[in-house]
Amino acid sequence: MYEDSAPKNYLDVLQSQQIAFALSPWHDKDFWNEIDEKENPMHKAGTPKKKHRHGVFKFDSLKNLEQVKAITDILNSPRPRIANSPTAAIQYFTHKNTPEKAQYEVKDIIDGGLGVDDYYLTALTRSQKKKIVTEMITFMRQNKIDRLSTLIEYAQDNKPEWFDLLQDHYLKTLEWLANGYYQEKVSKKNDFQKIKSILAEGVDYE
Repeated sequence: MYEDSAPKNYLDVLQSQQIAFALSPWHDKDFWNEIDEKENPMHKAGTPKKKHRHGVFKFDSLKNLEQVKAITDILNSPRPRIANSPTAAIQYFTHKNTPEKAQYEVKDIIDGGLGVDDYYLTALTRSQKKKIVTEMITFMRQNKIDRLSTLIEYAQDNKPEWFDLLQDHYLKTLEWLANGYYQEKVSKKNDFQKIKSILAEGVDYE
């Protein structure tokens, strides 16, 4: 739906339909490309698109296209299409798999009961992990962060894609500590309260 034609209360409209939905962040940095222009000469390659959101609906029972269109018509949206891959459709919200396009933040997705994480937080490739780790290292240097706990807290509130990767590392670190790496500080009874305290102090890595 486009910002200049969607009703101001579009969230209320969607919630009143009692369906599971998700909306992308506002796409305000998109441009038409050559493929778009070929499909519609009005969409000149290189010209900006109007500010818009993408959306996905999920129904508990089978619906035909006209029934879905009755909802999108209230939103003054273009004709809906079937999402052949809900995962791909939702990941398109941030252009996750199209790095040549403007990138948007996962935290700006509106999740109306659809369960975005189940579709979005899929396994990362080696190159994706490397890119995220590089971003985290740069952020830590710029902000003089030397504690894992500080980075985890920031990621939890601001960077879901960082937090997903850090969470796994954090659990492995707990296990590593519990297995006696800091035997002088942690008893063999795996005192996790002490372990968490050690993490809060910061762990140095070579």
